[in-house]
Amino acid sequence: MCLYGQTTFSTVFHINHQGGTNSARLLQVSQDLLTWAAPHLPSLRAVYLLGDQNQVADFHSHHKPLPGEQHLHPEVVRAIWDLFGRAEVDLFTSETLTNCPLLVLPDRDVVI
Repeated sequence: MCLYGQTTFSTVFHINHQGGTNSARLLQVSQDLLTWAAPHLPSLRAVYLLGDQNQVADFHSHHKPLPGEQHLHPEVVRAIWDLFGRAEVDLFTSETLTNCPLLVLPDRDVVI
């Protein structure tokens, strides 16, 4: 299973129900994600992260850290995996910061 944490209800609903948005951008991102996930993952589920569970990500989304700075501390990764199960794929990271055996680099259309 790949768990995809999001902070907007519309994104979570759209991914979990495979449709239902009026946003062309959200539709395209969701289609790209689901098209890639279908042959690579047994399941994909999006979850809504409540404000108190998402303070760090919310801060970073408003303050725009450099792409290379966006990664989770290994203890945080272990806590998330203990709660939801180990992730198989790391999305939107770099080769040096990944926590998973499979890495997707969407800006380069590369799966490592």
